[in-house]
Amino acid sequence: MFSEKKIPEYKRLLEREIEHTLKSLRGQVIGSDEHKQALDAAVTLHSLMDNDSPGVSKDTLAIIAGNLFGIILILKHEDVNVITSKAFNLVNLLRPR
Repeated sequence: MFSEKKIPEYKRLLEREIEHTLKSLRGQVIGSDEHKQALDAAVTLHSLMDNDSPGVSKDTLAIIAGNLFGIILILKHEDVNVITSKAFNLVNLLRPR
């Protein structure tokens, strides 16, 4: 029912491409056209990684909805059926010995 958080394949591919692009920057002269192109590519790849916002899983939404339903159910029950201290004394009298 509960799924573990796994890194999607496209994120792993993006991470590898970013790593490859950054490694290629080492051997280039700063300010050259190749350096600028590789740097732009690294920035673009990194922005693709940041644009993916983590969503809320269906399992989490089900848990939240169940908890809220339970809280509302308890509050409504306490509102309609008030248990007084006298009722607790009657419970002890009615219990078989």
